[in-house]
Amino acid sequence: MLNGQSNPNRSSPLPSERIFLREKTTETLFEGCRGPHNADMVPCSAFQECFDTVDRLSAVTVAEGFFDLGMWQDAWAELEQLPAPKHHLKEVITLRILILNRLEDWEAVAALGYGALQRYRDSSELRWASAEAAHKSGISEQAKASLLDGKPALSSIAEFYFSLACLEAELGEVQSATVRLWSGLKIDTGLWIKALNEPALKAVWKSILRGAA
Repeated sequence: MLNGQSNPNRSSPLPSERIFLREKTTETLFEGCRGPHNADMVPCSAFQECFDTVDRLSAVTVAEGFFDLGMWQDAWAELEQLPAPKHHLKEVITLRILILNRLEDWEAVAALGYGALQRYRDSSELRWASAEAAHKSGISEQAKASLLDGKPALSSIAEFYFSLACLEAELGEVQSATVRLWSGLKIDTGLWIKALNEPALKAVWKSILRGAA
């Protein structure tokens, strides 16, 4: 478990890579701050804001690079270098959750995702990740509540009903789970094979077979 600590043995990007990231982002951000006829740069009221965005994007981009290479600890350590107020940004939290998912630290993901949803309630990605993590850490009630809270944004997705069916079946709510499952299958018939092979839905299929007998 990371516990928010930096890895002292991490391998850092080369200085040239950091400079390249900073200059490339700066060139794009400051394009609108140039004078007429592409003259020398003129004072811009959002100058400091631009530099703040450069710092944030550079750190997140480097962290994403570490993540793509499978260097989870290094990616986390890069995010730790951001100023404390930046730790609450959506892209930073999302990357942290992806890292913790890879490390299978489900309790940490569930806690982080649940807290983030208080700020970013409309984020389907955060909601899905936190619900899945809560389920894997054995907190099925929290996982169900998290998904139901996001129903307006997820109600057209078959996996939403499939996940709810699995959770409710595990909680002993077989009748409700059956309704959820049929709702998902109506949206995507391709879920049939997955549903038939899902261990969490055994009680649902037994109930359906008893009803048909």
